[in-house]
Amino acid sequence: MKLNTVLKIVCLSLTAFILFWIFVMSAQNADESSKTSKNVGQIVAPVINRDFNKMTEEQKEEYVSEIDHEVRKTAHVTEFFALGALLFLDFYLFKIRKPFCALFAFLSGVVFASLDEIHQIFIPGRAGMVTDVLIDAAGITGGIAAAFLLVLIIERIKKRKKAS
Repeated sequence: MKLNTVLKIVCLSLTAFILFWIFVMSAQNADESSKTSKNVGQIVAPVINRDFNKMTEEQKEEYVSEIDHEVRKTAHVTEFFALGALLFLDFYLFKIRKPFCALFAFLSGVVFASLDEIHQIFIPGRAGMVTDVLIDAAGITGGIAAAFLLVLIIERIKKRKKAS
């Protein structure tokens, strides 16, 4: 099997996985989503606050609650960063020119982010928010930029190897 075919299969599989992951996370009701967010908050809290382990249990709970909003928004950016990068690579591997890869990846990602927020309207205790679509779009843009840069670096390395 050609390397390009393997890369297509891997990238498309990872894209399908991240789409599924985002859908599953959005399908959590408000209580499940809060629990997931707090669990992540308890993991990252000691990393961002050196004194976290010195706090009382009550102080730890309060601190995790204080950073909950940032944890949630960081999760949005991270998920959609991965999606943006993968969508760009998917289009690129199918031999679409880089500027169009970026455009198609951005549009596809924002459409999915919008549909994801609409989906949340139907989940108990959740809401669809335009601000989340904007945060998702920022993540998508960052992912596209990172993938674009990676592709440029790889192409430049290949070009240098051919020239030598």
